[in-house]
Amino acid sequence: MGERDVILDYTLASVKEYPVQSAHRLMEVMIAEGIATKKKTDDDKVIYVGDLTDKQGVSQCLNELDIALKSVEKWEFEKNYKYSMLFEFSGFEESKLEELITEGKIITYEDNEECENLYSVIQNPSLLKTDEEYIFKYNLKLEATDVFGNELRKRYPILAIFNISESIMEIRFDSVSANFSKDKFKFAKSVLEWLRKFMCLEIKAMDLLFIAEWIKKNGKEDGVILAGQDMIMSGGGKATIDIGKSTQQILPFIGELKNIMEEYSEEFEKAENIRNVLEEFIYEKENLSEFPWVKFKFEDKNIEVKFTFDYGPESGCLLQHFHSGLKANQGRERMDYVTSYIAKVRNIIAELPDEEAVSYTHLTLPTIA
Repeated sequence: MGERDVILDYTLASVKEYPVQSAHRLMEVMIAEGIATKKKTDDDKVIYVGDLTDKQGVSQCLNELDIALKSVEKWEFEKNYKYSMLFEFSGFEESKLEELITEGKIITYEDNEECENLYSVIQNPSLLKTDEEYIFKYNLKLEATDVFGNELRKRYPILAIFNISESIMEIRFDSVSANFSKDKFKFAKSVLEWLRKFMCLEIKAMDLLFIAEWIKKNGKEDGVILAGQDMIMSGGGKATIDIGKSTQQILPFIGELKNIMEEYSEEFEKAENIRNVLEEFIYEKENLSEFPWVKFKFEDKNIEVKFTFDYGPESGCLLQHFHSGLKANQGRERMDYVTSYIAKVRNIIAELPDEEAVSYTHLTLPTIA
């Protein structure tokens, strides 16, 4: 089997696992690029897919035209991923980048090049430059055997996105089944090791705990609300609360209690002892509890993102992106929006007076068993 056939084999296996909405979006890309059409035509250079499902259409295009593989490669730069982690970095040097390109350790991505190779380990990323970012794409081929003895294959891309102006690097990746790995951070960790070794970068996980605390207190003005959290309370109790599908967008029990106290503020002024007890209860739950994870809803974009703190060997924050099933929300724009908002909040906190900033920057990380 030739190299192109190997790449095709892994790609076809991955397409079968695409969500319906992603396959539809990729099919639209292939149609826009003149690879496929849903209208009958005499042009034998265009694949007619009008009678096929989107997954079938994408697979047929891949089988019949080499250029269709390029559509998948480009889509991997633009697609949404389930997970991301944010890091701060220093030491990014253009000269080092050019040296690695010359040595062939980094491949500059161009539309007219041959198909990207797939590797069994993290190496030789493809590089795409934009006006604001450097995007490294690591192309893995995963192999496994299931409990029935069936051979499994998967094309697995991981992105490392460098925003030079913000000194933020984001790793984006998808989950993998336990057949391939029981550790969803395993391959992302290898990307960090590669960047530290070959790009000679200083990289540390961003502390998103204090940013999450700021969003809790101030995010509502930007349409960002606390939608759920896991609480370990000072008395040892545990609770997980979520707004679910509530139209009021209020977090259960604490948020509801605050609303009651506000609605009946005049009555509580006449019962100062009761008000003080309730305020102390709220303070204790909000400020003396630990929060292994919190979830925010970005109302303008209808995005929900779960922040899991102290995650993995890097002790960073794992962002889990809950994506809409709409095909219009299958690109990277939603992830970009969240990253931009986090950078904005970090910069706001950095400009606060010391006495105000300290309330966000001196928090204790929760301990996760």
